[in-house]
Amino acid sequence: MNNIFLKKRISGFCPKYNTKISINVKYQDVTTCDESTTHYQKIGYRCDKNACGGCNAKPCPIYENCSGII
Repeated sequence: MNNIFLKKRISGFCPKYNTKISINVKYQDVTTCDESTTHYQKIGYRCDKNACGGCNAKPCPIYENCSGII
């Protein structure tokens, strides 16, 4: 793995708050030397609701539903 990261804002429905919210998903470059295109794998996320200690949904349904590889 490389130390190259990408952050992407993902929106989705949050059942905990019964509304649409956005989270920041962090992806890491997992491209190998023999590949001609770059691939990123999701490795974590940050939710404003979770950062304030207000959300305890494990796993986060928005994070679970976003693409694992981009």
